[in-house]
Amino acid sequence: MRRVIRTKPCIPSSDTTWIKVAWDDILTTGNFIQGKYVKLLEERFAEYCGTKYAIATSSGASALEVAIRAVILDENYLILQSNILRSLGPPSDNYIIVQSNTFPASVNSIIRAGCRPLISDIDPHTLSISYKIFLDIVKANSRIGAIMLVHMAGLINPDYDKIKNYCDEHGIMIIEDASHAVGSKIHNISTGNLGDVGCFSLFATKIITSGEGGIITTNDDNIYKRALILRNHGCVRNAGELEGVDYGVTCTDATSNFRMPELSAVIGASQVPHIDEFVDHRNMISDFYMSHFKSDKFKGRIITPFEKLDIRQSWWQYIIQLPDNTRLNRDEICNKLFTEFGIETANAYYPPCHAQPAYKEFGYGSNSNKFSGCEVLKKHIALPMHSTMSIDDALYVINSLDKLI
Repeated sequence: MRRVIRTKPCIPSSDTTWIKVAWDDILTTGNFIQGKYVKLLEERFAEYCGTKYAIATSSGASALEVAIRAVILDENYLILQSNILRSLGPPSDNYIIVQSNTFPASVNSIIRAGCRPLISDIDPHTLSISYKIFLDIVKANSRIGAIMLVHMAGLINPDYDKIKNYCDEHGIMIIEDASHAVGSKIHNISTGNLGDVGCFSLFATKIITSGEGGIITTNDDNIYKRALILRNHGCVRNAGELEGVDYGVTCTDATSNFRMPELSAVIGASQVPHIDEFVDHRNMISDFYMSHFKSDKFKGRIITPFEKLDIRQSWWQYIIQLPDNTRLNRDEICNKLFTEFGIETANAYYPPCHAQPAYKEFGYGSNSNKFSGCEVLKKHIALPMHSTMSIDDALYVINSLDKLI
């Protein structure tokens, strides 16, 4: 049976020689941690995003946690936005808004950083928190320190401009969860440079990868300095007279080891120059999907993903929505796509975070009519999409769906 995989990393063959030489260099020198290849990855990534700094971490989840912790100053909270000084009290008394349809790592990072998640509903068309939902939340809660903008499936929040303007005026921090969105742009500005701090995942299924890894981007000197400490157990090495003598450390924050190994950084550094190439390919596959699913043949049978002309999407996922009148439900269609046609698919974060049992202590953990926008998620299918996918495979997916829907 033919097999169409849903996602996979792309390591160009032209890069494998350099990767092997760099790995041999690491094995020979024994410099496995925080060496020149981590620095190279950080320099390349910051240059691509147009930010002053990039900080490599062990995962996208650790990038989020370090980024949130980096903006907590002693017992006060989030005071770095637009030079507006805000003291909101201990972090545990303050909220970070995050939309419900995201991977639990987004919510977990807020909790692990000592803050409280305020999980929001979404606009069912854009799959993002809308400006109206955001405004209703901030007007009802005076202890909002930040919003975590999740660029779902690679789409920058369509209400970004309105949300950004409000945050600038009211001293609310913007933390980008850009795990899906490396290469996405709005007004020709890259993700990672749209808020106060950006966070990316370099997991094996993402657009670029280091196997496991993450990246933080920022233009703020204070966030950068704190992030360097926080990714290293919260410790700073004590200064001394001689370079070859260890004078111990001073631990300023109780964190953990969030460092990226040099071996992983080599792969990540080799990937950065290919970001635009990978995203262009994904846009080609997306355009091909769109041209068929928007045709008369599929009219009323498939609802295509939201698009906005001034946003360049990375298309980490291509998510279709089933109408109410399909003869098979979502799970039945996905099962048949795999068993009868060899096509891998995924759902798009269903159940969403507000229904996850881990968050019961914060007032969530079950479905609620407060999250009516998230109901569309049970009708979603993420189709195969990756940076080496062929048009022939995309056509096979389209024709297979035609037989089931």
